[in-house]
Amino acid sequence: MKHLLLSFLLLFALAFSACTKEDNNGDLGGNWQLLCWQSLPDGTTTATNADGIYYTIHRSTLRLRRLDLADTYLASFAVRGDSLILDRVFLSPFDEPATPADLAPFGFAPTGRMCIVSLSSDRLVLQSDAARLTFRKY
Repeated sequence: MKHLLLSFLLLFALAFSACTKEDNNGDLGGNWQLLCWQSLPDGTTTATNADGIYYTIHRSTLRLRRLDLADTYLASFAVRGDSLILDRVFLSPFDEPATPADLAPFGFAPTGRMCIVSLSSDRLVLQSDAARLTFRKY
C-alpha cells in the first residue's frame, strides 16, 4: 500500500509538474527513442529503432517503455558527474516495486548506473560495461 501511494504521488507530481514547472535536466530532459543498442563485448546490435524502445526523462523521473511490452517502468534517478543513477524502480500500471535488473529489456545496466558518454539537444549516448545505447530526441 505504501508503494502504491508513493507511486501515485510520483505520477501525480509528474503530471502536475508537466503543466506548471520547467524540467531542470537541460538537454537530458525529454523523450528519447533508442536508435542502436550495441553489445560491447562482441559489437553485435541487440536492438534498433524498429524495436520501439523509448525513455522519457522529466524532472527526477525516468519512464521506460517498449512497444512490444504492455507494462512500462518508472524510476527515480539522479545525475552524478557523468552517470545516470537509478534510485527506486516501479513496474506500471500496478506500481509494483522492481529492480534495475528488471530493466534489461530496455538496455539499462542491472547495476542501475549508466555513464553519459555524450549528450546534446538531439542525441544521447549511454554506456555500461556490457552495452552502448544511442538515442535521438523526438
